[in-house]
This record gives sequence, structure tokens and C-alpha cells, in this order.
Amino acid sequence: MNYLLQGVPGSGKTFASLAFPEPVVLFLIENREKFYQEVKDKFFPNRLISIVSCHVSKDIKNKWLSPTDEVKTFKAFEKEFTGFDITTAGTVVIDDVGLLRKYGGEIYKADNNKKSVPIEQGWGWVNDKIRYFVLGAMNACTVLGKTCVVTTTMKDNYKVLNGEHVKDGTIPDVIRDIVTNIDYQIEMKTNKGTARYLAQVIKSPYGSMTLDTTGKSLYNMLKEVE
Repeated sequence: MNYLLQGVPGSGKTFASLAFPEPVVLFLIENREKFYQEVKDKFFPNRLISIVSCHVSKDIKNKWLSPTDEVKTFKAFEKEFTGFDITTAGTVVIDDVGLLRKYGGEIYKADNNKKSVPIEQGWGWVNDKIRYFVLGAMNACTVLGKTCVVTTTMKDNYKVLNGEHVKDGTIPDVIRDIVTNIDYQIEMKTNKGTARYLAQVIKSPYGSMTLDTTGKSLYNMLKEVE
């Protein structure tokens, strides 16, 4: 099965992915290896979870990279991912595709001596690279009976609706392109007022639904629905 977990930062996307079938191999693009190692030790001490950090910065406080380091991080992911034996995993997690796409844009600019990425030619090239990784992982997992989880951060855009500015969370174009290959599309949400974590299932073989995942495994809840 292939899953897309989308949501704003802090909504529980990566946390939820760690409870999918073992062994879980997390390809981490963001500079949060230490954080998720602590999460693993505290909440999943007995689970088989491997964290493959592709972020090149060694400074745990450095969440933002220079363009040069963004290129290096993308290439580090490419090297780790293409050299990975998917048969050794129960679940492959790519976290986060939106960030990976951003870094891919820096590769295009560096390779073509551009100050910006042209919408069609440039981002088309980047999206093709992302599709190669994501669809390749999904297809391999499907053939081998494995699980693939892709996460992406949603950006809050604003649109005018009935004369008012309304928040409209969006996902990267490349993700919208591959939704047809995804079995479950789920938006992770958190209610800070009540400290509840919710999973809004947008697409699944069983229709749409909203699950309260606070203190529970999203994967187990979805299996119960099945």
C-alpha cells in the first residue's frame, strides 16, 4: 500500500509514519535526526526503525541551508536512496518530498547557471526527478508487498472566497501528479487548543473519514477500518 501524509509542520506526519509495518526505514531530508532518534527511543523503543539522515549540516540548530548545501542534501538523498535494498524494509518513508523538490530546484539552477527556476522547463525537470524516486519506491513496494509512506508539508495560501481571504492549504504540484498512484491520501491535523491529533482521510479504498489519532497508531486504526 502507498500512503501520502500531508499537513502543516508539527501535525504528526513523520511521527505517524514510524508506527507503520517494521522494519521502518526513514529517509530524512530535514535536519532533525537527533529529534526523531529521541522520539524513537521514547515512543517506539522496541520497534525496528532506521533513520537515514540525508541532511548535510552537522549543526542541529541549522534548519535552513545555503543553496550549495541544499544541492548536497539532494545528492546525498539520491545516493542513499538509489543504493538502498528495498527488500530489507517493511516500510519505506520519504520525508519530506516538498523539501526535496525545493532542493532539486537549486540543482537545476546550479547546473544551468540560472538565478531562478523556469516554471515549465526547470520545474518540469525537477518534478521528473521527484517522480522517479517516489513512483519508483511506490512501484517497488507494491510488487514486493511492502509499504511506502511519502510525507509533504502543506503551505498555507490565501484565496478570496465571497469577498473574504480564506486559508487554502496546498501541496506541491508534483504530489498532485502522483496522487493517482496513492492508496491513501491523508491530511494530518492538530488542534492546539485541545491537544488532539486528527487524520482526515481524503482518499482511501473505503472512502473519506476523520480519525482521532491522539495516542494511537494511525496505521492500526486504518487496518481496523479495513
